[in-house]
Amino acid sequence: MKIEFARTVALAMTISAFFKRFVNRYIVPKVDSATPAEYKKWVPVLADWACKSIGVGIAWKIQTIITAFT
Repeated sequence: MKIEFARTVALAMTISAFFKRFVNRYIVPKVDSATPAEYKKWVPVLADWACKSIGVGIAWKIQTIITAFT
């Protein structure tokens, strides 16, 4: 069970790194230009958090499918 969890976390981090490149290139500059100056420091933090959340969701779904086949 611990190995499956570690594998899922590693997959989630890989997926989030993939999304993070896209988000940092296309979405963060647009959000940054629309954000007030006092909140600009939080844009990269929230983008990273959102990418990790998406990565974890996709990784858990993939792990569920892999477990169902085994």
